Amino acid sequence: MYVCICNGYRESELRTVAREGAATAEDAYLSLGDGPCCGRCIPFAQEVVDSERQAVLREKHGLEPRKGESRDPGSDLAGGLPGLCTA
Repeated sequence: MYVCICNGYRESELRTVAREGAATAEDAYLSLGDGPCCGRCIPFAQEVVDSERQAVLREKHGLEPRKGESRDPGSDLAGGLPGLCTA
């Protein structure tokens, strides 16, 4: 699913860059190419990044993922259409 309509970033992309070390939504966006545009997506994007980083820590310690955490960075739903930033 799309998290950022302005930049067309998907949840799976955010999860991937979080696993690669991005600690904030802004870091994740910059890793993907562009920083936030209008900013409305930042709270949810940060939840995605935090969730994935917690999953990585749990995996390191041999613990099972919590509900909502993913071991598969491509596990989100695909769809939606990217839009243009109007901010």
